[in-house]
Amino acid sequence: MRLRRAVTAALSVALAAVAAQAALRLYCRIPPPEVHLGSPVLTVQGDARRAGASWVRKVDDLLEVRLVGTPAAIGEAHALLLHDEMVQTESVVWRLLDDKVPSRAARFVLLDVGQFAYRGLAATMDVARRTEIAASAAAFQPDPFADRFDTFQRFVYLSSLYDISLAYEHSPLVGCTTFTFSGAAAAGSPLLARAFDFDVDDVFDRLKAVFLVSEDGKIPFASVAWPGLVGVVSGMNREGLAVVVHGARAGPTRTKGEIVVQELRRLLSEATTTEEAVALLRRTDPLVSHIVVLSDAAGHAMVVERVPGAPTRGRCRTARR
Repeated sequence: MRLRRAVTAALSVALAAVAAQAALRLYCRIPPPEVHLGSPVLTVQGDARRAGASWVRKVDDLLEVRLVGTPAAIGEAHALLLHDEMVQTESVVWRLLDDKVPSRAARFVLLDVGQFAYRGLAATMDVARRTEIAASAAAFQPDPFADRFDTFQRFVYLSSLYDISLAYEHSPLVGCTTFTFSGAAAAGSPLLARAFDFDVDDVFDRLKAVFLVSEDGKIPFASVAWPGLVGVVSGMNREGLAVVVHGARAGPTRTKGEIVVQELRRLLSEATTTEEAVALLRRTDPLVSHIVVLSDAAGHAMVVERVPGAPTRGRCRTARR
């Protein structure tokens, strides 16, 4: 009789835990906005792939990716053209989580706490970026990671991975080196250079991609990233504005605010000078602290500190002779 009661109690606890997690997932689910896909035909010729007006080709050891059109068209083409590469990069993310947190129970707790904390994250994103992510998620078929989270919800987390990771990990993942010239030192030849020290896994070196993005109604820009990243960490637009991000820990992390990669993409899509870029930065509050280095075609360079809840401060850097 005691054994039966013990077994019944254990089963009840297990079922309650399963029900609680299911309820939590339902409560924290991030539903995608409605999107209409154009369903372009994917064609492959040698090392080149094309989907509508967008295409990708292999150039030496880099992927050159051209994405054109509306946010929905860009998101759909991104997933169609780079599906296999996106699977490779995401599989590394999940493998690293399994390696760093070997306990299955601890991983469940970590993911449950995370999804509860960031349940409102998509609502703070620009409509165009939500639409692009939703189109990319809808076109990402087959999805080998659907058992982890719904595709759109997972893509929201992945695009915010740098911001979210700072709440759990105590050293910024983007801790690189940048130098630039400003004022007279940059006369006639503006220059901004950075070493991208993202030392997480070799896949992020082997699958580097140069994105050439022409979104309808926006300034075209180039970005150096990897398949699956919806946003910018290093880039330059057609008007000569260049931006890079560096990690920082100048303030608390938050669960609502503009994520870093979408912030930098917004700058490249809308600003032509460092002054315009700083004005755009002041319109939003960031999710986490970081440093933005800006340089424009006139040779004006600035370093901008972003801290949640604090005024955006920019400092002009002029080289001394």
